[in-house]
Amino acid sequence: LPVSLPPIARAIPVQYRRSGFGIRMIIPASGSAVVRKADPNLLTLIHRGTKWFRRLVKEGCGPSMIAEEEKVSPALVQRMIYTAFLAPDIIKLIEAGEQPATLTSRTLMDALPLPPNWADQRILFGIQASP
Repeated sequence: LPVSLPPIARAIPVQYRRSGFGIRMIIPASGSAVVRKADPNLLTLIHRGTKWFRRLVKEGCGPSMIAEEEKVSPALVQRMIYTAFLAPDIIKLIEAGEQPATLTSRTLMDALPLPPNWADQRILFGIQASP
């Protein structure tokens, strides 16, 4: 005889965030340790922007010269240089994979140019100030 059991329902608070062309469902961790990895795309963006900024300052290269060598547009070089001014604590969160799920390479690029004030950057990306 088939046994009919009542359905089990559980309410879990979730948030939906746009992520590129899709929507990401964000479920908060429930006390269990969540192992996260650093987002390689975010790290690459920050690394390239910082490297290009250093070249501008130390070598006197212009965005057009860097763009030609890197085979990208000068406008992209100019935009990505702003990542060199990302708050150090935000960079550490990204390196540890502990940035908010809403901070992706797309949201970082969309936020450029970044606010010069680090506190404003934290607010922009939904990051609590360091104690």
